[in-house]
Amino acid sequence: MSNFLWGGSLEKRKIHWVKWADICRPKNCGGLGVIDPNLQNRALLGKWVWKFANDKDTIWQQIIRCKYGYSVDCRLPVESVPRRVSLLWNGVIKSFFKDDVVGNLLRNNFIIQVGDGKSISFWSDLWLGDFPLKSRFPRIYALSGNKVGKISEFGKKDESGWVWNLQLRRQPFDWETAQWEELLALLQSFQDSNLNRDWICWASTRDGKYSASSLGKFFSNPSEGAYEWPMLVWRGLAPPRVEFFFWLAVQSRIPVKVELVKRGVSAINDLSCPLCAFCL
Repeated sequence: MSNFLWGGSLEKRKIHWVKWADICRPKNCGGLGVIDPNLQNRALLGKWVWKFANDKDTIWQQIIRCKYGYSVDCRLPVESVPRRVSLLWNGVIKSFFKDDVVGNLLRNNFIIQVGDGKSISFWSDLWLGDFPLKSRFPRIYALSGNKVGKISEFGKKDESGWVWNLQLRRQPFDWETAQWEELLALLQSFQDSNLNRDWICWASTRDGKYSASSLGKFFSNPSEGAYEWPMLVWRGLAPPRVEFFFWLAVQSRIPVKVELVKRGVSAINDLSCPLCAFCL
């Protein structure tokens, strides 16, 4: 794609005057609006994670769970994969857990929404607050008689919301009371989502459904001091080839002598000509 844009080929390489990352930015952000294949691939792989979390009754998900040993209550795939894993599913897992900008966006924007509470771990899953309850209330977690139970095992949902019933092995001591009262207050402040079943919500869309385009919007924000490109260049008053030339000129990316010398190209030998600096 890049060679096509700059007129290069496998036999002859041409100068790439603008960085590929800038070319992939939207037109109103100073780019050409070209879709980055790497980002698009990561976005599509991320959709399979969201579908795995929510398409509970599909055959393909049941096959994945059976083949790789995921429990029925597992909401998101785990980072560790078996030795003999398919290339496709291995790519889905590695993309989701990769420690980079895209991987962090995917993980941070998948939010657990409580429905019936039958598939979300009360203590271990991140469903209330910024940390799992077992990390935020370690003393109460140690006193709990049910450390692996689901939310539905710790409360009951009625018309007014959730009614909680936490059973401890003993009464909290005085120095544990503060954590116990804080946990009860946090549970009382929990707002029901009115969903019939648990699901993973994508925080970047209004309906909570994941889309590849919504992930791309994170990388399309204009930088400070950016030109008003739609008004300056992409006005539709000239053929696209002319607008493209103007887009290069605004960024000082026209292949004139000065720019060629910066890139180590000495195609013009007559340095005495006063017009050489403007020759293409």
